[in-house]
Amino acid sequence: MPLTLQAEWVAELRGITLPDVTLRVVEENKPLAVRRGSVLFAHFGLTGPAPLDVSRAVSGHAAPGRLSLEIDFLPGVPEPQYDEFLRTETAASGKKQLAVVLSEKLPRRVCDQLLTLVELPVDRKAAALSKPDRQKLVAATKRLRVPLRGTLGFEKAEVTAGGVNLDEVDSRTMQSKRTPGLYFAGEVLDLDGWIGGYNFQSAWSTGWLAGRNV
Repeated sequence: MPLTLQAEWVAELRGITLPDVTLRVVEENKPLAVRRGSVLFAHFGLTGPAPLDVSRAVSGHAAPGRLSLEIDFLPGVPEPQYDEFLRTETAASGKKQLAVVLSEKLPRRVCDQLLTLVELPVDRKAAALSKPDRQKLVAATKRLRVPLRGTLGFEKAEVTAGGVNLDEVDSRTMQSKRTPGLYFAGEVLDLDGWIGGYNFQSAWSTGWLAGRNV
């Protein structure tokens, strides 16, 4: 399910897709779910493969408002490497706006928002970036914490969790171990996977097995 966030600034980025982001659902400092993939910003929060994949940890939580979403906007770039990139590029491009330097890695609107979140003016010159401000910017880019509100609920779900316990089903035939002659397939089973066709394949495969053995 799409994730809803307690952060008004997210709506300012609606329509932007980032193809490679890592999301972590955390309770205090304990990770409950982690997924790397595509993210689409929307007026309510985040949708796309990565948010949908981690949403089970949110929808199944008794108090989702106590959870946070940690966002790594550049999962392919280690934090020390990104810090060094900012240090060298701001020194070499001192007359440029800092946002222009940042936009080598991320869309400009995202860069402007990150600058705002760390309380730096969007027109700040690259040469004026101090070490403490650079460290804040690196932290916001690599591990930004955003408070979660919850999800958009069942009506917007792509796949359901829960159902018949797999231990009670013969995986060779999909017949119930408790009730001979009763077969199960698809989402009636307690079986769900990542977004990307895995749930379709599960439904097709279990349906084929059940149909073959009825």
